[in-house]
Amino acid sequence: MSQDEEGRKILQAGTELLKTTSETGFVASDNKDYENYRRFYRNTTLPLVNE
Repeated sequence: MSQDEEGRKILQAGTELLKTTSETGFVASDNKDYENYRRFYRNTTLPLVNE
């Protein structure tokens, strides 16, 4: 997004909304980056809300 004019506008608006002073943006990811989440949800059991 930071390489695109419209994307930079969106990132700037987000920075202002969040009142951050650091640069905001997105980092590309791939399937392996989500393995920790899959492992967590596979191995975590929670009681049902109504129990």
